[in-house]
Amino acid sequence: MKFCKLIFSLCIFGCITTTSCKTNISAPEQLLQIPADATMVFELNGNDIFAKSGLNSPDNYNFFNFLKMMDAESSKFLESFFKGSKEAGISAQKILVYVSQLPNYAVSMPILDRTAFENFLKKVEPTEPSDEGEFRYIVFFNNFSIAWNNELAIISGASSLEEIAKLFEPKEDGLFAKNKDFQEFAKKNADMRLWMRYNFFIESYKSLIAISKDFDADFLDRFSSQTEDFANVSMHSYLNFEDGKITGNALFYPPEEVENLQKKYPVFKESFNSGILKDMPEQSYLAVNSFFDVKEYIKFARQNIENMLSGSNINDSKIEEKSAELFEFFDSPEFKSVVDALKGDILISIHGFNKGLITYPFASASFTVDGKSGFENILNLIPNDFYKKQDNYYSIAVNKTFIPVYFAYNDNKVFVSNDLDATKAFTEGRKGKTFADNPISKVMTDKAVFYVNLDFETYPDNIKMLLQNFMGYKYKLFTSIIEIYEYFYVAGDAKYNMEFSLQLKNKNVNALKQILTNIDKTASSAWMN
Repeated sequence: MKFCKLIFSLCIFGCITTTSCKTNISAPEQLLQIPADATMVFELNGNDIFAKSGLNSPDNYNFFNFLKMMDAESSKFLESFFKGSKEAGISAQKILVYVSQLPNYAVSMPILDRTAFENFLKKVEPTEPSDEGEFRYIVFFNNFSIAWNNELAIISGASSLEEIAKLFEPKEDGLFAKNKDFQEFAKKNADMRLWMRYNFFIESYKSLIAISKDFDADFLDRFSSQTEDFANVSMHSYLNFEDGKITGNALFYPPEEVENLQKKYPVFKESFNSGILKDMPEQSYLAVNSFFDVKEYIKFARQNIENMLSGSNINDSKIEEKSAELFEFFDSPEFKSVVDALKGDILISIHGFNKGLITYPFASASFTVDGKSGFENILNLIPNDFYKKQDNYYSIAVNKTFIPVYFAYNDNKVFVSNDLDATKAFTEGRKGKTFADNPISKVMTDKAVFYVNLDFETYPDNIKMLLQNFMGYKYKLFTSIIEIYEYFYVAGDAKYNMEFSLQLKNKNVNALKQILTNIDKTASSAWMN
């Protein structure tokens, strides 16, 4: 039971700290303990984040009362920990997590008061620690341990004395000392930082295969050999909690072969045709844009198919026949005319909902083509009896598509929609505000973006009623949780960089505090009911 209390305390601590953080890179002596073969490093400064979130004033949250009822001792420890008090004996100032060869891991935290920390451990775990003079440790179930000295407490997968002792030894040839990519990562400050090698995923996959009943040693060998070239490929990821929003980005550093492929096949264009933004209504519930060179993409895809077939040692007449048909299609005049017609810029938006007997979203897509002739080349591929020419647009009957579809050409762009009003606005020139006035459009100028409108108040009543009927009593819980959010997006560019942002309605209070307060209020209301 005592051990369960310790685990309970660590789980609560882990849940809170992994959702929040602010950091300068850890003190060099802490970083110098990371082995050179580490594949993942995660770092945060809990003290700053507790201040941001209001957790350093536990009276701000109702869940502390619930915790006090469950475990008063753990509650007292956590309150001291959040406040940065020496009564907890341990500090959240520099929390460092690293993984080397799985399943090896270590979670390192500074000690504020060794005596206070040891007293807490005695209350929740009766096992007498082993004393090695310079440090003490306790091993649990022979698969993980907690060890501490005057400076640090380390929770790890180490279980032998030799392994535990190595955790406290500085490594002159370790990751921080020798790896320039990690040193570059360490220069940039953020609320939370994550450094990861590609082979972290390789090792994770190996671990999953090793415990699987369908373990295939031959496949694992092939998988490992194919990923050796990616062993040192890394990702730098950063997260920030700000007033009114959470922002983050991930920078990928690919192997040289991938960069060479991009130079050989420049699929990604540098910028998006912003003229498309004016084709859509300002209001959007979901939007996606993309911009790429269609010709280069087809070249790249074709080369990959050829390489796959040549290296597969397949001797199957049916496969060869299908491959020949595919390449014949690639070389056909009709296909080439469409590839030549498409310029590669596209914007898709869900901007409304039908209010008829059947509720469905109004969705539109606008994409660039090579002039009127390009549009006609695409149109020639559609059977004449499939569509009907109207005044300045085309329509496809409901019996062909289940819902009406309209499309039109204007100014080197093709517009496709199930919303007749939106189609007519495209052909006549949209009046008033357009999607170009939507804040997310500014991100789309040089990035491919996936955007979701989270402001549920802007959704029409028929959608709210539909959700209420579907969710039942959970609808109230859903609306209470979603009410603080405005929108979310994730974006990427041609240089392997990604970013995301979660925007909240209140711009004057830290986003983390708003989220935790909202969860606390919603959970408290659910308990009382």
